[in-house]
Amino acid sequence: MLMTTQSATATTAERGESIRFIPVQSTLYPWLVTLFVVTFLISNINATKGVQLGPLITDGAFFLFPLAYIVGDVLSECYGFKSTRRAVAIGFAMAILAAIAYPSYQEHIRKTRRAQAKADLVEYAQLAERYHTVNNSYEGFTLPASQSPREEGATAQYNLVLTVDKKTAASQFRITAEPTGAQAEDRCGKLSLDQASVKRHSKGDYKECW
Repeated sequence: MLMTTQSATATTAERGESIRFIPVQSTLYPWLVTLFVVTFLISNINATKGVQLGPLITDGAFFLFPLAYIVGDVLSECYGFKSTRRAVAIGFAMAILAAIAYPSYQEHIRKTRRAQAKADLVEYAQLAERYHTVNNSYEGFTLPASQSPREEGATAQYNLVLTVDKKTAASQFRITAEPTGAQAEDRCGKLSLDQASVKRHSKGDYKECW
């Protein structure tokens, strides 16, 4: 096989022929590189997330990694190995940047969701106080929503639980926001607020959580 390849290469050289690739200046090259980098990044991000398709249980990169390889093959066949190495280098550089930036982005998202939950706790505590003013008791008060965010169709990031002890219903209550789903990784854990405006959290630093 090696001798055959060498003979073919020698024959090509003797004929003065050379392999010609599509110029990198072609308008399709940037789009292919972009497609390669995007599929490469998404594959790495979703590789740790499980996906179930009927009886098949796999990771989130099951379909995207093959697509990245196909795009890489198209680049090498049409634009040559030098241009392909450039695309791969860009992909790895973007993966390094994503590894640095993505955790910060996730933390920012969790912080935003936590801020919404805290605002809901304060609002519902105020409603409880108004109810107490009229009824002289917290017993019978219900939360307007059982999750945060409360918008219809929104994915629950916190489950809201109202605790009113019947023995102390006239004077005490506590509303707790329990993180769920991806928000369960939040560094502050459960958040709670009571009738005395005492703010609690199950973990983390008070200044950061409240």
